[in-house]
Amino acid sequence: MFPASITMLLTACGSGDLTLNEADPDIVAQKPTWTQVEPIFQRECVPCHAGTDETGDDDDDDARDKRLLAAASSNDPGLESCRSVMNNSEDIISEVFRNNTMPPGAWPRLTSKERLTIERWMATGQAACD
Repeated sequence: MFPASITMLLTACGSGDLTLNEADPDIVAQKPTWTQVEPIFQRECVPCHAGTDETGDDDDDDARDKRLLAAASSNDPGLESCRSVMNNSEDIISEVFRNNTMPPGAWPRLTSKERLTIERWMATGQAACD
């Protein structure tokens, strides 16, 4: 039989069915910035979703050639910039949060903290690009 102190500790440590937002709403910033979100996208998304950045505001010939080459090999959106992420936010929400299909296969899933950071950042809208 467990001592009462161990039972209380085990009971207190569990958050049950609570989301991270419910269990610890202050674990991430309430209004994350692109500076806080960008490393998550760079580490978890850009390795596969790069090169076809759809910002439409870069006239650099090298960058354009790079985008065209990448577009020829992939129809995936580029996720290298804040604007391209926001332009593809519906797909990201669908694939990452609703369907849980990204990242795919054996690629590690986003942590609850990373997911909450992205969710809160996206909730701020296009103005979130700093």
